[in-house]
Amino acid sequence: MKNILLFLILLTSSQISIFAQTNSEPAEIGNAFITNNFCVTLNTSDELKKTYKINISALNFQSEVEAKKAFGKISNNYLTYVVDFEQQVVFLKVHSERIETAQTVVWWNEYLDKKCH
Repeated sequence: MKNILLFLILLTSSQISIFAQTNSEPAEIGNAFITNNFCVTLNTSDELKKTYKINISALNFQSEVEAKKAFGKISNNYLTYVVDFEQQVVFLKVHSERIETAQTVVWWNEYLDKKCH
């Protein structure tokens, strides 16, 4: 019984430690913009971010399912969209580590523009 209790204490403390490590640094989030036909543009006034916030209120989705389905269609190996329907935003995660060489925000905007048409 003593060993089980010790195990549970160690397990709980390690989980708290992992949580604290992953949330100790504030994530930098850039701004991006979207048109009615799902053309996304990253803000070029700053360097490339891993995550961008996009306001989707103008797209007038009727449900969370509808929004997730629409953004699921434009997600790919380099771009992941995470819908927060309650806040009417989408978080775009740019997977720049999946490209052989580092690219600029301008390059990513050109890539997004090609995906738009």
